[in-house]
Amino acid sequence: MNTINVNPQRFLLHWLASAIGVWPVAAVACLVAWTPIAILTAILGQYESLFPLARIISTIAIFIIPGMSIGYVIGDLQHTLLRDILKWDFQDWVRYSSIGGVAGGLLVILAIMTVGRGLSENLQWMITMPLFILPISIMQWRLLRQSARDAWLWIAANLTAAIVFSGLVFNTRPLSFLQYEPLNSIIIWFFAAMSIGVITGVVMLWLYEHPLSDWNDDDAEFAPVYIEVRNRDDR
Repeated sequence: MNTINVNPQRFLLHWLASAIGVWPVAAVACLVAWTPIAILTAILGQYESLFPLARIISTIAIFIIPGMSIGYVIGDLQHTLLRDILKWDFQDWVRYSSIGGVAGGLLVILAIMTVGRGLSENLQWMITMPLFILPISIMQWRLLRQSARDAWLWIAANLTAAIVFSGLVFNTRPLSFLQYEPLNSIIIWFFAAMSIGVITGVVMLWLYEHPLSDWNDDDAEFAPVYIEVRNRDDR
């Protein structure tokens, strides 16, 4: 078990706030990343000979930018909390999360274009979150498995949280005591985002408390040393 003095309540509180705040931050990141692409394609689109190039650039951007931006923001916020609160520093966490975000976005698009066409619109929206989060959690698992036992639980936790999120957002009926539809949606989304934070936060704490090995580099000076002693009769 890790010996660093960690306050679980403090970590979970910050993790919950991160799970809620990641979406507006990711939306802003997508907008910022898309702005130069939009400007470039608009300029190229003014020239007939460059119009095909503008379409290629915009198509590639649609496939890559949203997933990469969301994956980057998720990874950056999580990495900050793991490093600052748990003192668990995974240097490639943000990069792996970004790669997983790109793969997740492509997986969603591919699924909707193939099997998704035979599903209802509501079911199509429901599978979006689990499909997107799966590659991100797999990429993060590749790092966690080097430090924590049963790191596969991280993938299971993310998929469970994504399913719960989709179920709350797309299957929950509007709250009858609220007269304003936007407020209904905000409250439902808020609890759905909190569910992600609770599920993944608890599992992350469990993984932290169950490292791959109980060996600690700080205890190296206390490592057992075996000395073989021989006397003259052993010659």
